[in-house]
Parts: sequence; structure tokens; C-alpha cells
Amino acid sequence: MSTSPKSKYLLFSFVTILFVVLDQVSKIWVIRNIKGPRMVVKDINLLDEFGVSLEEWAEFPTSIDIIPGFFSLVHTQNTGAAFGIMEGQMIIFGIFTLIAFGTIVFTLAQMPDDDHFQNWALALLTSGVIGNAIDRVHKQSVTDFLHVYFESDSAIGSALKGMIGSTAWPSFNIADAAIVVGMIMFGIFYVFLEQDHEDEGDDIKSPESATEGL
Repeated sequence: MSTSPKSKYLLFSFVTILFVVLDQVSKIWVIRNIKGPRMVVKDINLLDEFGVSLEEWAEFPTSIDIIPGFFSLVHTQNTGAAFGIMEGQMIIFGIFTLIAFGTIVFTLAQMPDDDHFQNWALALLTSGVIGNAIDRVHKQSVTDFLHVYFESDSAIGSALKGMIGSTAWPSFNIADAAIVVGMIMFGIFYVFLEQDHEDEGDDIKSPESATEGL
């Protein structure tokens, strides 16, 4: 049974909107419930922006353990990209975002109507780009809160410390996770599934590179 072009765009829109909402709701919850070290970013007072009193903020925990020794919720405000690089470079982020959206629109238009795998991958990438872009436009920083860490005497902890100088992975958010998962899905597609599309005469370019730094 063939899938209509309308269904392709409906699926893409649904997944994109769903993850943008999840990303933004989670970030608002974190700002209103976890004490962050940088509540004033670029002269923007986050407490005022999100309706939190100083008394309420003083009672917030600095972190919430989900899986002790491995995963917790924290609150950081990142004015750069992943690992804090390109801090404050809003023009560069704007250029990356425009390139990403242009590539996404082109890829979606070229994508086969019944290719749900690539559709999900593209929607996840799009939601991640939009989620972090909303943060940068609204408050010139991105709220990160997912914190994965390892004990210093563990094998993974020691290996991670050797690579990045810390036993904790840099904090991230749902938008970041969506971008990474979307890129992994595209990697799987081009390693394992692309030949099937080539046999059918499809030639679709990946938008992965356009999302770097977002």
C-alpha cells in the first residue's frame, strides 16, 4: 500500500512538534525546580523570566539523583554549543540554523513518502535544532540538565577522564539527544539501508553535517 505525500508531512510534523514540546517543557521545569549556577545570563535574569522568586530559588536542590552513581538532573546554562565551544557566537549559531533548515526542507521533499525511518530521523534532527534555537532566541543560552557520570575508580570513569578530563559527560538536554539519535539513525541508514533505496532509484542526501554545533 503506497503512502501519500500528505502522510509523510503529517508524520514529520507530529514527531517534530512532540519533541520540541518535550524539550521546552522539560527545560522550563528544570529552571523552576533546580538551582542553577548562572541565573543571570547576558543580563537576562532567568528567575524573573520564568516567574521564580528568590526565596523559592534558595530552596531548590542543586541536583536530583535519578540513578545514583550514574545519572542525575542538574541545571546549567550554556551560552556555547556542545562542550561550551563557540560561547556567545549567536551569529554563527544563526548561520548553522539556517543551513540546517535549508538542508532539512530539501531532504524532506526528496524523501520517499513511505520511508518512515528517515522521516523519524529527520524529524528528530529538526526538533533538536528548533528546541535549542528557541532557547538562544529567548534567553541567549541553552538549558542543559541531563547529567551522566561515572565513579572515578570505574573503567568507564577512568577512560572518560583520560579523554575529556572529567568522569562526567557534559550535561545535555532533550534537543541535544534528539539531534544525536537522529544522526545515528541516518548513519544506520547509510550503512545498512541505503542500498535498498539505490536499487529503487532513490538518491537522498543526509542533513547530518548541517546540524553540527547545534
